[in-house]
Amino acid sequence: MSWALALLALQTVFMVPTPQPRPPGPTPVPGAPSAIVDRIVETPGERTRLSLFSNGVAVVSVRHDGSKPALFKRTLTREVLVGYLVALEESARQIRALHSIPQEPGEAGGTVTIRLHVGPGDPILMRFSTLQMMPLPVGRLGTILDDLQTKVVATPSGYDEVTAWHPREGDEVEMVTGQKARVVEVRHDGTVIVEYENVGLSELVTPAERPQRIRHVLTRTGP
Repeated sequence: MSWALALLALQTVFMVPTPQPRPPGPTPVPGAPSAIVDRIVETPGERTRLSLFSNGVAVVSVRHDGSKPALFKRTLTREVLVGYLVALEESARQIRALHSIPQEPGEAGGTVTIRLHVGPGDPILMRFSTLQMMPLPVGRLGTILDDLQTKVVATPSGYDEVTAWHPREGDEVEMVTGQKARVVEVRHDGTVIVEYENVGLSELVTPAERPQRIRHVLTRTGP
């Protein structure tokens, strides 16, 4: 069974027979998280690594010579994770159908190493130069991974915390504007109404809007 189908099947199992409101976030795959795809790009003076795991966590590490790596992390929502899995599985199918899979880097430019753990059979391992012309399926895979990497690097600080938050009346938050606000109402679908401190204005924030509107959860009234 493919990763995407496994996630959808698990979602169905978890929601039957008594569906309950669920916080945003991917449905976990049983067991310890495993790598779905891993890409390392090494160029003179820089090494960038992108990893996506089965629990929906994506991590980007960027290291420049002589410096500590800069780390970026994002937990994908269930819908976004399934979308990437479908695209990666199609890429894996097309790459396995190629006459040959690139496994040796060229002599010029940087080096790209990709390990793709989706679809039937052994994981796909590719190594090639950043200057090489790649077959179309490999180029499409690169576009998918570039999109994921951009999404992760652009993730606001506190994204995972705010996404996993179970709001309660009285919780205090910091909005992306820097203003403080307090939750005055929590609706059945997770939508919250927050009241700005010292202003008296209220704002409605849906679960999908939380990461774009709320920067941090400052205090909680519950666990």
